[in-house]
Amino acid sequence: MVSRFWVFFVVFGFFGAVFGLDGAWAHEKAQWTLLVFMNADNNLHDAGLDDLREMQAVGSTKDINIVVQFDGKNLGDSRRYFIEKGRRKEVYDFSDQASSGEVDMGSANSLIDFALWGIQEYPAHHYFLTVWDHGSGWLKDHRTGAVRLKDGAQLQGISYDDESANHMSTPELGHALEVISSELGRPIDIYGSDACLMGMVEVAYELSPYADVVIGAESTEPFDGWPYDDFLAEWVEHPFMSKEHVASSLVDLYGRSYDGGSQGSSSTTLSAIRSAFLLEFMEYTQALVWETLQEFEEHPELIRTAAKKATRFDYQDNMDLADFFLRVASDLGSTTFFEPFEAWWNLYHSYLLIHNIEVGTKFDGAKGLAVWSPRYVSSLRYKMGDYLELRFAQETNWLDWLKTLHDLND
Repeated sequence: MVSRFWVFFVVFGFFGAVFGLDGAWAHEKAQWTLLVFMNADNNLHDAGLDDLREMQAVGSTKDINIVVQFDGKNLGDSRRYFIEKGRRKEVYDFSDQASSGEVDMGSANSLIDFALWGIQEYPAHHYFLTVWDHGSGWLKDHRTGAVRLKDGAQLQGISYDDESANHMSTPELGHALEVISSELGRPIDIYGSDACLMGMVEVAYELSPYADVVIGAESTEPFDGWPYDDFLAEWVEHPFMSKEHVASSLVDLYGRSYDGGSQGSSSTTLSAIRSAFLLEFMEYTQALVWETLQEFEEHPELIRTAAKKATRFDYQDNMDLADFFLRVASDLGSTTFFEPFEAWWNLYHSYLLIHNIEVGTKFDGAKGLAVWSPRYVSSLRYKMGDYLELRFAQETNWLDWLKTLHDLND
């Protein structure tokens, strides 16, 4: 017979491991840890503080940890916070470092260090990693002049740090996620860019081996970014949602917030995709691009017109991929093109895409993923070398299509 002493010991030991003396769930693994790499060391400083307040309006629970690395425009203000309801608890500062408390938030190594620290300190069954800042898609050299660093450098990639004048390129971001997922032993559950213009097939493909779900906006995002209060309030009520439902909830609530909701009215986009289908999607895209090349020999102006009329975004060389193929299929009326297009569209719409929203009329035709399709041959010539650094350019025939479109083939 098992003695009452051993029953008491086992039961007390179990609850002692789960609860601290103050009743907190000190050692229980959370369902989720949200890791926000918030680079506000630029003109987004005040927006960053606003988003921290939105997070504090909800706060962490026993099921969801909210952890932020924040760097603002003031020298030495880099901090790591655990977000509680009503306050942000400082859990790490950098004041003892040679940098006097200043972290280079444009460095992939800083992202790696934060994510691995967060995973160790706040273990969970699932992880959602977000890079918060300006973004410009895959581009290494953004010449639109929308935002410039204090030394005059143009926007490039994502996460621009004014103090260091550094940023992460798309391959560097991919490398960071590769290291993080390798240490984790599996892909991150969700990666999201709370930044402009990151909803591109080039970016998604670069990150796809290292994150199960990828979230990004084809367009610019308004200054207020994601509605963290709306999203977290929904999430903490349903902490056992699957990764796809979490991503879908964020996309949906983001759209509502800018459609006369909590963040006003603005034209914008956001989408979430399943990385597991990206490799197959690339194969289908290869086949459809090949059909486009064949049809271009007989109908060059029709297909050029489709490329010109397809939905474009704030950076005009970014074109909605699905809208382009839809226009080609509709205008051609060709059975030989329509059959591979129908297979491509079914995979895209039914399997790859989790959820997509477009708010307002500015981006009618936005269907979830943008692709680089320069309007002028000068842009293609200038950026082609950089483009070839991307996995998408190396492993698909999209660049062959762009050269044909602009009569650059040898």
